[in-house]
Amino acid sequence: MPRLGVLLPGERLSGHVGRAFTEMLLTLGEHAQVVRSYRERPERFVDAESLCAVGLACKALRDLEGALQAWSRAADEDPKNPWPHQASGEVLASVGRFDEANTAFARASRLEEGA
Repeated sequence: MPRLGVLLPGERLSGHVGRAFTEMLLTLGEHAQVVRSYRERPERFVDAESLCAVGLACKALRDLEGALQAWSRAADEDPKNPWPHQASGEVLASVGRFDEANTAFARASRLEEGA
């Protein structure tokens, strides 16, 4: 019988990681499980929403470079989505990378205006 919940140690995800599953793990506070799953098999995270969730999990674990990488990949998967750029800008500004933050915020703003 299938069960819902977090993966037990040694269990593997099958197929692509769905947005709902990733969001469920985040809701449960399983940030480390999200990041671990992503690092083990990044090719399974194929949609922008799941990649944004990975970025949030990385940020929660204070892995800011990991968050930026996940959001960059999310932006590649969904080029019209301003959210990864906005999130990246916030993180970049928080670590004093203001020029990069301004670029990210400008990109997010342009995408929002075009929506």
